[in-house]
Amino acid sequence: MVTKILIFVAAFLLVSSEHHTEISSASLHTNSSPKQIIFKPFGEYYGETKNGTRYKKKYYFFEHFKSTWINAKIICKAFNLELATFETKDEADNFLKKTAAIKHFQDNNEAYVLVDGMTFMSELPMHFYWTNSGLKIPYNLTWAEGEPTNGYKDENCLSIGRANKNETLGFNDINCNENVAEFLCQQTMLIQ
Repeated sequence: MVTKILIFVAAFLLVSSEHHTEISSASLHTNSSPKQIIFKPFGEYYGETKNGTRYKKKYYFFEHFKSTWINAKIICKAFNLELATFETKDEADNFLKKTAAIKHFQDNNEAYVLVDGMTFMSELPMHFYWTNSGLKIPYNLTWAEGEPTNGYKDENCLSIGRANKNETLGFNDINCNENVAEFLCQQTMLIQ
């Protein structure tokens, strides 16, 4: 199964790379200062995987820039980061609480942030995998109201968001090729 998801991701990256626009480093800066990257530090998380490996993550929110899922992965990688993953349900739920405090989510009716998860399934129930590791997400995601839907059978990427301000923030399946969401990168460090 891991081999299938990695092959799917590789094929998706190859096909998607033909359709994405090139992103220059100049476009990753704010208008106010050409040297200021618009990654906004967004907290840290200390955790432990199921096999006992302790880790620390630093999150970075890529603010004021909407992207497709593949471009988000490329931009994170360009800065030696990864599109965000959540090793445990506690980490995911902790992050959902923090995300609700982002001004972006308080000010906008419909708002999404891309994270690393992807599925190759077109029918419900959908099983998502972290593409950074190829591992199946080992816990039940806290989905936004009415999600996942796999609308038009092409919502294969994972985001955090909601359709309107009155809904609780949660995970959402999203079309990988739509340029509709900001994204979250991470830096992971193992703790001895």
